[in-house]
Amino acid sequence: MSRYLALRAQPAPCNLPVTCRKARNIIIGGERLNYKYIWAWEILKGTTSADIVRGIVSLAREENAPARAIMRLHDGRWLTLEDLSNEELVQQIENEAKSMI
Repeated sequence: MSRYLALRAQPAPCNLPVTCRKARNIIIGGERLNYKYIWAWEILKGTTSADIVRGIVSLAREENAPARAIMRLHDGRWLTLEDLSNEELVQQIENEAKSMI
């Protein structure tokens, strides 16, 4: 897979730690964490619906997506951290994933 330059945009910054913490708790809620980079990506994007993320993770499991997948592309391929050209974004996703462990 080639690197996707279209994903250079940063997710919305989380300027309010309490809001981020609430979102993280709403999404994860004590369940076993699978595909932590999908969870991290969705949190950074501002997704607060656990059902949406669980649906993406369920699809990732069904399709045997790579462990470092962050999202499914329209053509069915899974985008991974290695596909991103923005190293700062990769670091943000990795840091978010670490904070969930």
